[in-house]
Amino acid sequence: MRGPRNYLFRGTDFSSVRESVLRELAEVVDSFEEGRFSAASEDELVKFFVANAELRVPVLQRADAEVDRREEQVDVYDQFDGTAYKVAGTVFELSVPFEGDASLFNVHPSSSTTVYPTSTVGDEVIVMIVTEPNPGNRPVKQAFDDEINLINQYLTWLRGDVAPLNASLPNNARTLIQQRRAKLAKAKGIVNELGFKLKRRPDAPATYRMPVTRRQVRARAAPPAEPLAEPPEPVLDDAEYRNILDIMGNMALVMERSPRAFATIDEEDLRIHFLVQLNGQYEGQATGETFNFAGKTDILLREGDRNVFIAECKYWHGPKGYFDTIDQIISYLSWRDTKAAIVVFNRNKNFSAVLDQIRTATVGHTLYKTGPIEESETRLRYVFRQKNDSAREVTLTVLAFDVPNPS
Repeated sequence: MRGPRNYLFRGTDFSSVRESVLRELAEVVDSFEEGRFSAASEDELVKFFVANAELRVPVLQRADAEVDRREEQVDVYDQFDGTAYKVAGTVFELSVPFEGDASLFNVHPSSSTTVYPTSTVGDEVIVMIVTEPNPGNRPVKQAFDDEINLINQYLTWLRGDVAPLNASLPNNARTLIQQRRAKLAKAKGIVNELGFKLKRRPDAPATYRMPVTRRQVRARAAPPAEPLAEPPEPVLDDAEYRNILDIMGNMALVMERSPRAFATIDEEDLRIHFLVQLNGQYEGQATGETFNFAGKTDILLREGDRNVFIAECKYWHGPKGYFDTIDQIISYLSWRDTKAAIVVFNRNKNFSAVLDQIRTATVGHTLYKTGPIEESETRLRYVFRQKNDSAREVTLTVLAFDVPNPS
């Protein structure tokens, strides 16, 4: 059996890859935008730089492999003189998905044999081909099994090389961060000694948060109860829902660090601060005052033409006002909307009492079903019934923030 010879794991030696990763890590730390670098915590920076530098050795998803077959002219090699001629035959093509960095299939690990796999690598799939003039005369399955086993052997060797490198990245990143911060501190000290007014940069960040890789909202298809004529509706992935809530929750730290900036701010301006944070990570999908079903919402995220997240931002004016906010956000939800949030801003002195009133009022609502799950002292997750369909559930998370009082 012969197929195209596209040898894997015969490219760059891993020693060169290791040097390249460490060199690029140093370059990224040194070139990172100064304002954001100075504002973020050391642990945040370490996590960010490591996540972007570490290598992910591919893992073959053999259980999800798919095979295809086609008839075409295939090469046959004369066993005596090695010459090739074509005959009618069958091409078997096995596509095996994988997770990890495709580029690592071209890296030569420190351990190897004289035999190398011969497959074609795409972004998320590796394709193996076997050609047969007379199907059934030779073990096609065995050929595929041998190729998969050989690739897995090389991936195992590669993991042995990559693991120590990835393990060293946090310490390397922390050392580089500390070195650059010391360098920046020294430069700032020199500037301060000059006695002149410091020129403000127009692109200086307004908040403390460091940037992360901009991401798409990951919506999965809701499992249908019965076969549908149309595609199933998208449902916001629970991990993305938590991430959105984390982004909004981080605004509490912004308020604590800049109390004067939030002392007289109103609901609309506070909402804008949340939108800036969300759009920074979700590619502008968050919008303000967007119409949805029965009214306006303060914050709305969409996946295609479907709403996947809705939030209301309100100042605390007592249990009745909060109760009305629950009614309001549920009335905004269409049948397909399943995840929502209420952001409560408190300017009263007794924040603990407000949290107790939130808990009492929420469970007393007529549409309340279960909860709370206390994800933190000020973040409570509940499950409600849909207003017009008791069989449909709504996940509603309440985030309470204690913002500075103007007085």
